[in-house]
Amino acid sequence: MAKKIDIIDLLPDDAAVEASKLGYKFLKDLGYNVSGEDMPTQNEQKRLKEEMKRRNEYLRYKGSIDHENKKILVWYVLYREGKKIAQSQGITFILREGE
Repeated sequence: MAKKIDIIDLLPDDAAVEASKLGYKFLKDLGYNVSGEDMPTQNEQKRLKEEMKRRNEYLRYKGSIDHENKKILVWYVLYREGKKIAQSQGITFILREGE
């Protein structure tokens, strides 16, 4: 039986931060009020989650691992009432030797 893992847990901390930035940029591009240039504060993150909840929307990240080329791809999907309404471009992380 295959074990389920969280793809973000496979990334080094700096890469996980970059993946999060992609999600916030995606929301900003969709018209959500995302302030700041990089990462919203915890209060802003909470406000964004509440705004999504009011809209009946939720954001999920997806990932894919290319074992042959040692790459991890992460992207985001926005759902409304269980239906996919938007998908972000992805960000690819190339694993360095020893990681």
